[in-house]
Amino acid sequence: MDRNTIINLFNTEELGQNWLEKTLFPEVKTMKDIVKNNEGHNILSGIIMATWFEKDHPFRLACESAMARLGGKNIYTFGKSLEDIRLISSTCCPDIILLRTKEEETMRQAISMSPIPVINAGVGKSVKCPVQKVTDLYTRWNHVPSPLGFDLRRAENMVYVMMALFKIVLAPK
Repeated sequence: MDRNTIINLFNTEELGQNWLEKTLFPEVKTMKDIVKNNEGHNILSGIIMATWFEKDHPFRLACESAMARLGGKNIYTFGKSLEDIRLISSTCCPDIILLRTKEEETMRQAISMSPIPVINAGVGKSVKCPVQKVTDLYTRWNHVPSPLGFDLRRAENMVYVMMALFKIVLAPK
């Protein structure tokens, strides 16, 4: 599976169950172990992620935490147009953009025009977000009972899923 397919995706069906179970989910387990063992990890040192949300959202915190745990940096950006996104991706020099927008067409255009990978962090009120769906799939796949309850385990898993995706897409090979 090519790195841009993983990030510039619109739905999880593009990933495939085999890739999820053989590649992503084992990497999520590795990320959990890194955090559990309090190991410093700098595999994304020097990587910058620009987060772009039309409205602030808790999902942004999970993604920014994941990037920071791997040694990367975050810049929070905001604007109102695709031109703003293009300008930021060409002048601020991020390596990846995390985008949440109200309109599906804005997401599609941003993905097609951006010279760097764009993570679909949700579209509109229906929250069409592949990362959240992958997190739900991982939580069910891993189905280890948690004393914290399902919702808190899901939030924790989202950080690990993002760490795994960032590592797969951005870490040097």
